[in-house]
Amino acid sequence: MAFTRTLSKKFNSFEDEEHWLNELAQSGWRLVDYSKGGLAENHYHFHVDLDAKNMHYKIDYRTIKNREEFDDYKELFHETGWELIAKNHSYLKYIFISAEGRKFFRITHQL
Repeated sequence: MAFTRTLSKKFNSFEDEEHWLNELAQSGWRLVDYSKGGLAENHYHFHVDLDAKNMHYKIDYRTIKNREEFDDYKELFHETGWELIAKNHSYLKYIFISAEGRKFFRITHQL
């Protein structure tokens, strides 16, 4: 039986959110799901995982136009050692995890 916990929290920056997720990972909690609450907070669902201490989280914000673009986006990060574990399409937010701690890059758009 897996131990689980759900935490609700609001952040003003992705960096603060990443830092918080990484601190929880160091305590043995692995993020397994994320959902956007109202304007006030987000809901994070964790399982106990001792291997989480080796995990690193990063958050990306991106507009994706269609399924093909989304699949390409996931594959690009997968090839560099990052797995998409949670997303909120309406908020354009994607949370990735890596056990390898590789460099994370953000794709920027030119207007």
